[in-house]
Amino acid sequence: MSDQLTIGGWMIVGDHCSVRLAPLRRNNYLAFVFESSGTEFELALAPAILQRMVDLGAAPSAQGCSVPSRGGGASVGSGDGWPG
Repeated sequence: MSDQLTIGGWMIVGDHCSVRLAPLRRNNYLAFVFESSGTEFELALAPAILQRMVDLGAAPSAQGCSVPSRGGGASVGSGDGWPG
């Protein structure tokens, strides 16, 4: 059995980053592969978590919010002044 969260830190995915669905053996998760300049990052989410993320992003309070980060991070397709 795996942990519910197995990585910490931050990641930035820019508009110019490509994204595609990834095959995943656990069919109750949605898996995505983000790619930019030959670097790939795979992310698997429960559908309810993805919906929650969309809802949070659409909320008026999401404008200008900042999420603190602990540890390192991975940047995929950044270049807009964010760390990474």
